[in-house]
Amino acid sequence: SHFRSFMNQYNFAFFGTDMQGMSDPDETAVREALASGKFSSVQTMWDRLHQGFLNHLVMLRMMKTSFAQDPMFGQYIDADQAYYHGISQGGIMGPVILATSPDIERGALGVMGQPYSFLLFRSVDFDPFLLIIRVFYSDYRMNQLLIGMSQMVWDRVEPNGYSHHVVENNLPGVNPKEVLMRTAIGDHQVTTFAGHIMARTMNAPHLTTGLRDIWELEPVTSTASGSFYTEYDFDLPGQPYCNVPMSMCDDPHEYPRRREAARKQLDAFLRNGTGTNFCAPGDADEHQVTAVGVCSYPSLSGCSVDETDAQDLCIPDELP
Repeated sequence: SHFRSFMNQYNFAFFGTDMQGMSDPDETAVREALASGKFSSVQTMWDRLHQGFLNHLVMLRMMKTSFAQDPMFGQYIDADQAYYHGISQGGIMGPVILATSPDIERGALGVMGQPYSFLLFRSVDFDPFLLIIRVFYSDYRMNQLLIGMSQMVWDRVEPNGYSHHVVENNLPGVNPKEVLMRTAIGDHQVTTFAGHIMARTMNAPHLTTGLRDIWELEPVTSTASGSFYTEYDFDLPGQPYCNVPMSMCDDPHEYPRRREAARKQLDAFLRNGTGTNFCAPGDADEHQVTAVGVCSYPSLSGCSVDETDAQDLCIPDELP
């Protein structure tokens, strides 16, 4: 419903396809592979992801050429303006597509981050798979070792191997991209700490939203061009510093893109390459600029009175 509304209001045409390797049919294959006790048999997921990315690149080329020339539908497509917009898994995997496609000018990545070996243990989405893994590998330290070792394979098909090629150090025949990156503080599925890693990898400044400073990201009030990273807050009690998912209050994972300020920001960026904070002005903290729009929506927190400190999640109930 949000995408339909955005397309109608701002005059965009969206299209997409399954990400083979991590689409619905693959979930069963991955579960069965893990249930066999042979962790290495998950390799089919990484192999199929190559095809998933290729499908996206070919689909975009098709839209810019044959579809744009179609007698019936071509009139609705401007082949000279091609962008990428990915959220969640699409935000995470977006840098691979941006780094390998010569047909895209700009890309917007929502609630994203890298690398997977860092993302997984901090995501509630990984819990069902972790339960299966722990049937055969009950020690938490072995779980970490397995996922850490698998990062060497992940690098071929995730942003850790590609995000440093998006803005600079471009692959042969591929143009540099401008990238909008934004996250939700307290996200249950994709930790903002992983978003910081991606932003630093792309040397993006922090388009400040009156919330907090971010280490090694230069705060700016706007950008005339180039890439930027920005955050939205929903008054959750921070995020755990330890290696567990945020699980307090409501999950704000899908909230940023639905805010009208975010919709305006996305439209302005895709069309003009500008980074603008459309949130209502407020007082920023002493370390940031003043009179900046504060992108905070406390009414959406869903917090109860006893949910006050995310660091409580870091206190183990039992030793590994």
